Amino acid sequence: MKRVGRFAAMGLGLVFCVLALAPGCGEKKPGGLGERQLPPLKKDQKTTVNPLGMEFVYIEPGTFKMGSPEDEEGRQTGESQHDVTLSKGFWLQTTEVTQGQWEKVMHTYPSQFTNCGYDCPVENISWDQTQEFIRTLNEMDKKNHYRLPTEAEWEYACRAGTKTTFYYGECLGEDFANYDARYPLRKCPEQGYRGKTVRVKSFPPNAWGLYDMHGNVMEACQDWYDEFPLDNVTDPVGPYVGLRRVYRGGAWSNDAKFCRSGARGRYDPYQFSSLRGFRLVMDAAAGPVIPAAEKKPAEKTAEGKQ
Repeated sequence: MKRVGRFAAMGLGLVFCVLALAPGCGEKKPGGLGERQLPPLKKDQKTTVNPLGMEFVYIEPGTFKMGSPEDEEGRQTGESQHDVTLSKGFWLQTTEVTQGQWEKVMHTYPSQFTNCGYDCPVENISWDQTQEFIRTLNEMDKKNHYRLPTEAEWEYACRAGTKTTFYYGECLGEDFANYDARYPLRKCPEQGYRGKTVRVKSFPPNAWGLYDMHGNVMEACQDWYDEFPLDNVTDPVGPYVGLRRVYRGGAWSNDAKFCRSGARGRYDPYQFSSLRGFRLVMDAAAGPVIPAAEKKPAEKTAEGKQ
């Protein structure tokens, strides 16, 4: 907090959120890192909702540069850049799986942050437990098939066409993501620390309409961890066997460098933590595709109630 005056004098316009109101920080105009334009949402974005009310957005196929450049601050081993082509589009959940969604499927409440509410991401679960959730959900919804995203699908969706350190640019403000902003990248201003998860959709989405791809909770991927290949690849799924599963995106207690678009984490599949959660891919027939701009309000009943 002692840095506020200095940065204000420099004209950086720091904006500090009151910790008790942190879940609503994303509702105000983003600030704290100078005037920047958020990446515009892609036109005619296709979305659909499954029977449990989970929203998914269609991610188009394409080619992107996976990994991080050698001069990127915070770069870790295993992030060698290479071209990846995803030949098929996929439906990705717009938010992390919430505590309420987990309870609907599993009838349990494992999260450490019990006071955060049903709209906060589920956490304190292992990779193995995500598979139990997915098996149960697939039994409940016979029309669709659910799985974790591959690591390549996750990074492609996170970047949404960007090549910067974060999909918001080279700095990550506390009003753009829930992480430990006391430890930003070197050229970025220090900010605050919430010390907990917050509601999904508390911050602006990326150009695909995906929320919390940086921070809040780390997100499980389907892949076993391995070093990236040096050659260009198509539809990679990772090694067939391994010791640890991949997690991406960083969490509420992580420094900025662990929340980068190219940052990778690896953990034993049986370990659980309040730092880790997941979001889903929905395959097969996803029902009628409704462009976000064409969604209609629910019809009213005879009594005039929705």
